[in-house]
Amino acid sequence: MRFAIIFFLIIFSTTTFAGTGFWLRGQDFTNFIAGSKANFMTQTPPNLSSADSIFEPDLNSVIGEWYTSSFRSTVQMHTGVSFWLNGISPMDAEIEWELYDFNPLNQRSTLIARGTVSPSNNENYVALAEPYSLNPGRRLRVVLKGSGKIALDKTDLSSKSEWVSKTNEVFSAPGIQKTGLIYFESCSFEEVACTSNLSCNDSNPFTQDTCINVGACEAYCEYDSCSPSCTSPLDCQDGNPLTIDWCVNAGSCDGYCTNNACEVQCDSQQDCNDKNPGTTDVCNFPGTCFSSCENIPVAEKTITQDSCRIFECSGNNCVETLAINCCGNNLCEQGETCAADCIGVNLEVLSPLIGDYVVLGEEFFVVVKNPVKTPLLVNGFFGKHNLLDDGQHNDELPNDGIYGLNFKVSENETPGIKTIAVEDKQSGKTIFFHLNVIPVLEVSLQEGKKEYILSDVLEVSGNISKKSRPLQKDVYITGMASGKTIFSNKVPSDAYGNFYFSYKSLSTDPAGDWIVEATVSDGFGNKGKKSVSIVFFEPEQDLPLKLKLVDGFNGNTTAGGKISARLVVTKNSIPLDGAVLSTRIKDKDIELVPEGNGVYFLETVLPGDLSAGRFSVVVRAEKGVDFGQKVINFELMPREIIVDIKPDKESFLVGETSEIEVGVSFKNGDKIDGVNIEVKVGGQPVQVIEKEGSFFVFYKVEEATQFNVEVIVTAPSGSTGSGTFTGLIEGYSIWYYLETYAILITAILVIFLGLVSFIGYAKYEAETKNNLERREEELLKEIKYLQTRYFKLGTITRKKYDELILKYEQELNIIRKKLGKVNK
Repeated sequence: MRFAIIFFLIIFSTTTFAGTGFWLRGQDFTNFIAGSKANFMTQTPPNLSSADSIFEPDLNSVIGEWYTSSFRSTVQMHTGVSFWLNGISPMDAEIEWELYDFNPLNQRSTLIARGTVSPSNNENYVALAEPYSLNPGRRLRVVLKGSGKIALDKTDLSSKSEWVSKTNEVFSAPGIQKTGLIYFESCSFEEVACTSNLSCNDSNPFTQDTCINVGACEAYCEYDSCSPSCTSPLDCQDGNPLTIDWCVNAGSCDGYCTNNACEVQCDSQQDCNDKNPGTTDVCNFPGTCFSSCENIPVAEKTITQDSCRIFECSGNNCVETLAINCCGNNLCEQGETCAADCIGVNLEVLSPLIGDYVVLGEEFFVVVKNPVKTPLLVNGFFGKHNLLDDGQHNDELPNDGIYGLNFKVSENETPGIKTIAVEDKQSGKTIFFHLNVIPVLEVSLQEGKKEYILSDVLEVSGNISKKSRPLQKDVYITGMASGKTIFSNKVPSDAYGNFYFSYKSLSTDPAGDWIVEATVSDGFGNKGKKSVSIVFFEPEQDLPLKLKLVDGFNGNTTAGGKISARLVVTKNSIPLDGAVLSTRIKDKDIELVPEGNGVYFLETVLPGDLSAGRFSVVVRAEKGVDFGQKVINFELMPREIIVDIKPDKESFLVGETSEIEVGVSFKNGDKIDGVNIEVKVGGQPVQVIEKEGSFFVFYKVEEATQFNVEVIVTAPSGSTGSGTFTGLIEGYSIWYYLETYAILITAILVIFLGLVSFIGYAKYEAETKNNLERREEELLKEIKYLQTRYFKLGTITRKKYDELILKYEQELNIIRKKLGKVNK
């Protein structure tokens, strides 16, 4: 019977969409397609190592053509296509864009959408009348036409080109000023019902799960009834503890059993003897499928073995232990045929079997056969107990000479081998058996495939069980690559122990080797883990020519440092000579040197202005119409900056202002442009003045025995440097005294000036008094002489006399007033 469940929702208005974007790349991504040179579109954004490229129209107004790599699986465009271009010139230019479905087999192109962009409107959205599917092997092709020109992959350290889709997906190219992007909408990953048969898993092992229209928006699952050979490891148990019983493809119609004999690495410590007296030889979980040898170094100890006795000595202090499963250790052990150890012992341990083990929290039976039917006592890590022959403890029939009792392993029990003794209480004869406590769960993990392209859906499935019994628990799935965790999720297993997980990889995820790990634990402390390795390739690596890094880039380098690498180029796994390999770093084109047998050598010095952090070198290979490339990512370490602090003198005086010059450069002497410098004196920031490539600080020396100068320098590339200087203070300057004792000096100066003024003023007053008295005397003589001339001699007229006498008397009155003030 066939039935189908269709997850695809026909009502588009309720469907959420995601999308895929391809960057239009410059002249460092070219190939010959359809008989002419074309550029590539990549899901990897351009970076600072990309080539600045200008595209101008030809005689037919064609500016350029761009192609994606071939698609490995069906790709569906839904609802619409967006085109964005931010490097158009001149301002009145108009660029027409056309998007095609290109078939490499017949070189034919089918138009999907077209539109126009301009400097003032550099984004264009075109709705699709209906979804469009690209079949596997097809490429997308973009053709640009118009009278203007465009710039791509134009680098600028301070710039970032960024475009946001209608569904808020952000496409960002740091360090890129001019670029372009074609973007098409599709169903979101959550809306696609299935991307493979694995993703149709319905947790029913009796149905064949099939994905129809794989990965498309219209994908749906179909389920056919089936009868698998097994549904879990429990169906495959063969009763032999030394075989690994597994249901391959558990949970599917293809399930089948395998019972592979495991390799028991050791049965006892003797099997792990490395003949080194300085190590303790340990057999972990002896006699089981989980056994392993460990040789633990010990300090100042000697270890020797004589037959079944082991002597571990430190000086004269020795500890003797018996080796298990050794003929002559005076222990009659389960399955042993050694007459020396087992004389008179007729007990037989029926359960557990040799090589069996228990997990934490497990209930198990001890079953022993005693032909003489005398009472038995068992003594082990669970204590002492009488075994029962009552037919109710896995001992078959009452009073048949088969004794049993059930026990439960505590979840706090220490893992390792446990020796258990069963004694005939009447004869005293004892048989020993060894049971391992191993806190382990069985985990299987299968990858959907070994190789993926970034943006593919990674799928894994598996099964978990405890002692072959299906386990229904949460399984933790972790993906790791390039030293970081890509995803970490929790998925449940079903009633059969089966689980499934998928992850939609991103174009920004790291390419290369990935480890996917599944871990699980129960409530008793038992744990299981399984991992698989897969490889993710850059989308551009799905090309005819394959490039592999075989040597070089072993260590980190800095801007301005030398890098070297050897790459091997293959086609169809065969080394290829005669190819042209090149790369472009900033504005420099570099061609690799062929060395033969498909090997090519690269050596160059990196530009000095590159920023520290992740850096990519894209190596391209061309031969005829075939093309390939390799993106090599590595870390650029910050460059060492030399800070040279040059004071204007060797010693300093308190109170003086000192000039301190600070010179900065890279270690190789290169000048640093745009550097940021911070200077602290005595822990306090001070102003820095730049002059002719050097930096100056003016510092007024404070009272102390010394002062410290700290300089921190940061270059635009992220490199940093620092320097310190300690100035010794050897005395006080005149300026210190002037500043410190300014008030006292001012007071003294005022007093001095006052005294000088007082003395000068007194001297001035004395001279003034003498002058006034002398003039007074002269005026009195003049008046007396005037009176003689008028009254006695009659030589002047009355009018003249009155005029002169008035003048003399007025001056005399003024002088007498001044004398009066001086005398006070």
